[in-house]
Amino acid sequence: MYKYGKDLAMKCLVCKTCFGKIGSTGLNYSDHEGVRAEFEIKKLRSNIHSLAEIKSKIEPSIHYYLDARSVLLKSIESISTSQIIFVLIAFLCFILLFLFNNLNEYFSVFKNFILSMIIFFLFIFTLFVKTVEKKILVCSLDSLNVVIKHKNFEFRKLN
Repeated sequence: MYKYGKDLAMKCLVCKTCFGKIGSTGLNYSDHEGVRAEFEIKKLRSNIHSLAEIKSKIEPSIHYYLDARSVLLKSIESISTSQIIFVLIAFLCFILLFLFNNLNEYFSVFKNFILSMIIFFLFIFTLFVKTVEKKILVCSLDSLNVVIKHKNFEFRKLN
């Protein structure tokens, strides 16, 4: 039934086909069966809450969702900032890679290896890990926006 809810009880009283047979032939009037049904619908007793009670239950949850949304926005912003910082550190390491090469040969090889590894991991971390993390947070933010929109719709529907 359209908009059938938990607060309704429905009982089928009569259900039968409308068309009979054509005379004594045993053939139906149509290849489609017409159905006639009678239902008894009762509204069940429910704990009817006042509008203020319902609003008090919906309203705080909206604030929780809005708080979570602000945390997600701050996290997305901090990821962008950290990506910039990681790129700057990698660039600094790249510059240091070419400086101080005239020192001890073993020290230069060790320094070049360490700096190369730092540059490699910073770029991998920036390009892949932080990008995936940012996409996940943006998807979570989109989902949360849908929930907030739905909660606002419920709240406006009550007014």
